[in-house]
Amino acid sequence: MCTPFRSLDLHVRAIVAAETPVENIVVQQAAQIAELRAAVEEMQKERAELRAAGVVDDFLNSLDQKGKEVSDAARVPAATSRPPKRSSAMKAPVYKLFGKLPADFDGRPSVERLIERRVSARLKKHYGEADRLQRRLLRMGVKLDDRRKTWSLRPGWEAMQASLSEEDQQSWRQQQLLQSDLEMRIKKLFLLFDEDGNGLIDCDEFRITMDILAIPGSREEHDKLFDEWDADGSGGINLKEIRQALIAAHKDGGDEVPLLKYLDDFA
Repeated sequence: MCTPFRSLDLHVRAIVAAETPVENIVVQQAAQIAELRAAVEEMQKERAELRAAGVVDDFLNSLDQKGKEVSDAARVPAATSRPPKRSSAMKAPVYKLFGKLPADFDGRPSVERLIERRVSARLKKHYGEADRLQRRLLRMGVKLDDRRKTWSLRPGWEAMQASLSEEDQQSWRQQQLLQSDLEMRIKKLFLLFDEDGNGLIDCDEFRITMDILAIPGSREEHDKLFDEWDADGSGGINLKEIRQALIAAHKDGGDEVPLLKYLDDFA
């Protein structure tokens, strides 16, 4: 469908092609212009009528509303299909007492704490710790039913707990003896380090002691060890710092702590 301007252009071209006189062309162009003005006025009139009726405003408002909805939807994060992660406490089964406890049994709180720790260790896949706690419960005369999630006392629990208590006492006394021995050896080593007796071991005294004990390692390695033991960075190691360092090494390496071992050989 041709627009009025397109029609005018074609008409002019036709007139020119037909070699129409100029006067006729001017008259015809004026008529075309008048038609265009009438068409424009008609379009403006129709638009005014539509706006008066609210059709245009409703249409524009609907477009604005749809644009706002699309914008709001773009700002909302997409929902993930993954379910929320459940904490281990939500999944941890609770072991309930099966039957009645004897009147003279007062260890229920400690038993339930051990069971809770065992359940937590199993959930974290710390199976070695879970097995250790289970053995402890069995030696206390406690029977666990993992299928029913219950616990109860086994026959003869009194003798089992008495035996376990005695073993605990012996273990505690042995630990105290080992701790006392370790403290004595640490003090002996400190006095060997502290040649000038000022209560601090400087880097030179530390190097000399390393050489006396013939402890393997380069000068750089010995200096690095000194810096590690000098926790406060003061340039000197006191008894507290050397004690902390050797006890930490003792826990990691058992009885085979190199410095203590060399000290025994030297002594």
